Amino acid sequence: MRKYSLLMVLILTLCATNLFASKLPDSLSFGESKFILNGSGIRKKFMFSIYEVGLFLPQKSNELKEIYSADKKALRLYFIYKNLEPKKIKEAFEDGIALNHKELKDSNESKKFLSIFTFDIKENDTIDFYFDNSNLLVFYNGKQLATFNNSVLSKAILDIYLGENPIDKSLKNKLLGK
Repeated sequence: MRKYSLLMVLILTLCATNLFASKLPDSLSFGESKFILNGSGIRKKFMFSIYEVGLFLPQKSNELKEIYSADKKALRLYFIYKNLEPKKIKEAFEDGIALNHKELKDSNESKKFLSIFTFDIKENDTIDFYFDNSNLLVFYNGKQLATFNNSVLSKAILDIYLGENPIDKSLKNKLLGK
């Protein structure tokens, strides 16, 4: 009985390690800019794991002021969930933006941002947000979708995860490396 219990614990540990191992790289590059993974966590909705998100910075930091003042930073979303329709993706971003930036609801810039999500997102897909001063560049599976030259929209996307009202406070702490 004891051998059986130990074997089960070993099997469950190996399965959990495989199932929950990070799919994010330790570093990212955008053009000449190089970033290291600051922290990551899983975004869950109800009991489903939707994606893993990672915050990439030129150097590690757990200070919000330092992170926001950095000229360049990036977020990567690595999707775990099998299939997300455009409507669900738009709703999720719209809700996330509204948590910290009600003034952007129904704004032209917000509508332009949401309009780029016209496709289903499948398991293993990535969305990258590259913040370069006030510019926000959006990539899907490595292909650039759009560039927005709007510091308020850039901050709103970052605030979804790191703002005063993030979508998940424990996820915020994980991104900060806490």
